Amino acid sequence: MFLDSTKDIDDVESLLNAVAKHLHGNSSMYFVARYEHAMNSLDELINQTAMASGVIDSNQLVAVARAKSVITANRRIDEMRAHLLALRRYIPADTSNKLRKLIDLIEQDISMDRARDRMGRN
Repeated sequence: MFLDSTKDIDDVESLLNAVAKHLHGNSSMYFVARYEHAMNSLDELINQTAMASGVIDSNQLVAVARAKSVITANRRIDEMRAHLLALRRYIPADTSNKLRKLIDLIEQDISMDRARDRMGRN
């Protein structure tokens, strides 16, 4: 345990440095546990969306962009789903399904429960 490892430190500066090091390590581990997989999935989502958008007629793409103005999502993940819904009618069903699955994966990856599970394994 962290407190046990600091019981022999007598000076305040060394103790504060040990505490800071411990807290930085924990916050870094938490960031990796919570966001590393989501960042990879987000990168894949961006690439897949860019490829799908590349084959859409420019007028259709404008229609999708305009749909943004009516999105009133409370969370970013819901906003992503709304954009996919607007895009879905212009892209193949299998591409739409891949994008939907990636959004679901991102939502799971950024959940606190998933982060706790990953940190428990470390």
